[in-house]
Amino acid sequence: ATCYRALLGSAQPQIRAEAAWALGDFRSANDWFGQAARARDADAMVRVRWGELFIDTHQDDEAFKLFQEALQRDAGNAWARVGAASVLIGRYSKEASGHLDAVLKNDQAPAGARLRALLLAAQVARIPLINASCPVEHPCQAFADAMTTIEKKGPLQKAKVAFLCGW
Repeated sequence: ATCYRALLGSAQPQIRAEAAWALGDFRSANDWFGQAARARDADAMVRVRWGELFIDTHQDDEAFKLFQEALQRDAGNAWARVGAASVLIGRYSKEASGHLDAVLKNDQAPAGARLRALLLAAQVARIPLINASCPVEHPCQAFADAMTTIEKKGPLQKAKVAFLCGW
């Protein structure tokens, strides 16, 4: 908390807003985000973070307006799309999938935004969702191994399996 209190003295209103939010002072955070938005009108991320504050305080209509403003400033902003989708999901709106798809199909979107979009998509999916697009590890390898075991040895309930791993 000492670190955040020190940041309240920053000359940048967005930093003061983030610090106040972290300290639970939502009113001051709101005021400082407003100042930051006026000072940096073209900056979509100020509005995204302000919108996330509104989600945090259960003011989804205000949050959605800010995400829309962010998208007006930067139509490709993945964080604004994820924020808008989270509000739309709460409204049971099918429009949410358009925002999520745009983020998930964008290889240039920040990894954190893609992860949040994936988690939101999984939350509302009508069927199980498996992410098989990891460039580092193959997340479906266990399924493939299980299917091969079933083909070669029969039901898994009676299979004896040795698990080896190393790194």
